[in-house]
Amino acid sequence: MGKKRRGKKRNSRFRRINRTMAGLFEEEPEETEVRLDKFLQVSRLIRRRTVAQEFCQSGKVRQNGKASKPGAKVNPGDVLEIDFGWKVVRVKVLAVDPGAPSGMYEEVTSR
Repeated sequence: MGKKRRGKKRNSRFRRINRTMAGLFEEEPEETEVRLDKFLQVSRLIRRRTVAQEFCQSGKVRQNGKASKPGAKVNPGDVLEIDFGWKVVRVKVLAVDPGAPSGMYEEVTSR
């Protein structure tokens, strides 16, 4: 019978465990951008995400003056203009945290 090589295998296993344990104690970075359709739904500007996607695809949502696609990333400080047909709402994005929908935006103007 030959010699068993436990040292190398054992060390690699412990290194793997240490690497995963180190990840447990790191704080997750805050999310600084989110999809436009998701932001509209979470912030309650538009009730359903599919409706938000349709609004974006038809060009009724503008981000910083440009027509945007549903997958466009929204960052704090962006200005969104949403054309509902009977009124146009302009909002400034304050935060993209889905935990607090009431403080995600500030209404700039409404026509």
